[in-house]
Amino acid sequence: MLTESHHTPTPYRSIVTVRPGNMLYPPGVRYWLAWTRRDGLFGTEDASTGPTLSVIGDLNLLSRSTVGLLCSVRCPGRIILDAYDFARRTPQDGAAIIGGFHSPMERTCLNTLLARHVPVVYCPARRLNERGIPRAWDAALAEQRLLILSPFVTSQRRVTRDLARQRNLLIAALADVLFVPYALRGGSTEAVVRLRLHCGMPVCTLQNVENEHLMGLGARGFGVAGLPGMARPGEARSPFLERGKGLV
Repeated sequence: MLTESHHTPTPYRSIVTVRPGNMLYPPGVRYWLAWTRRDGLFGTEDASTGPTLSVIGDLNLLSRSTVGLLCSVRCPGRIILDAYDFARRTPQDGAAIIGGFHSPMERTCLNTLLARHVPVVYCPARRLNERGIPRAWDAALAEQRLLILSPFVTSQRRVTRDLARQRNLLIAALADVLFVPYALRGGSTEAVVRLRLHCGMPVCTLQNVENEHLMGLGARGFGVAGLPGMARPGEARSPFLERGKGLV
């Protein structure tokens, strides 16, 4: 059951909660629960069934096809430009793009996607706070093309390295396809790629010599012209779609 917070009078900026068992609860969370260390992450909740999610916006965005966007912070310049092309080429009537949008490059992609009316799911690595949501996002929230989602509890007010890692795993779990423009060899983003591929879940990257290690793991390489194909229009997927070969 959705429970509305009383902290803001603006309906589309209200924080609501959704619990396991609700028909809108994202089935991908079960992957995240299998992947992540959960000690203390959800407070006193029963973490075996999943955390209560805090959301602002339209959860129905997760019932359409989704592309996750993850990238190492330190990224070669050519790849940054290609990632911007991805944001500029993504079709408005295609997949919803899921990301944490924390690095400067990712934040620029987010601004481009929102300006172009591409549906977006933003997952911060902290608890939700309505006052922390930029007013520039109001139009996207009001038009139901932006969803802000967090599984973190009241005490997790600041982004930490561990919360960012947990958030990145959540993005990987929720996305039908994970797009990784670049992952530092041996870094935390590469570890997410390995985990998804181990579960038989698709990962795409840019065809670039810097990403040969990702393609060697099994990620599919795309040229810039092929990027829109990852987020192509299509029928809305079932919220109960089974994906991958199974859990770790």
